[in-house]
Amino acid sequence: MIHIASQTLSSNGFFSFTSIPQTFTHLQLRFIGQVYVASGTGAAGLYIGANSDSNMKGAHYLYGNGSSAISSYDSISSIAVTNYGIANTPGVAVIDILDYTNTNKNKTLKSLYGYDANGSGWVGLNSTLYLSTSAISSLTFTGGGANILSGARCDLYGITKSQVTGA
Repeated sequence: MIHIASQTLSSNGFFSFTSIPQTFTHLQLRFIGQVYVASGTGAAGLYIGANSDSNMKGAHYLYGNGSSAISSYDSISSIAVTNYGIANTPGVAVIDILDYTNTNKNKTLKSLYGYDANGSGWVGLNSTLYLSTSAISSLTFTGGGANILSGARCDLYGITKSQVTGA
């Protein structure tokens, strides 16, 4: 795993990684931060776009809070619900983008995410489809109609093939 880039927001906004090197097998992003949720509006998530197009197609997800679990599909490109149900709670996410340079197939993104709210919180898994055979050269993360708050950080890593297994 090789570090490619880091971004820390100095003001509310979003993350954008452009000119992603095409020399790795997979990508991994690590996010820690807070998505702004206006009072009374419920949950907010972390949403992704690739290559400035609209080919990110929904998410399958499974998440729970220790006493209940929920699984479903959402037609929007949510990759991580970083503060589900509690406004303004920081969360974390690790997002893997598999075979991002392969031009013979669509791409799969998977994420592991969660947050803690002093004894309550959520943890979850989800997958998102990038319905394009284009290699991914840029990624944008937004707060799904809300801002990602100042101080949030996102790190991008490249993962190379294993010299042992070739995977």
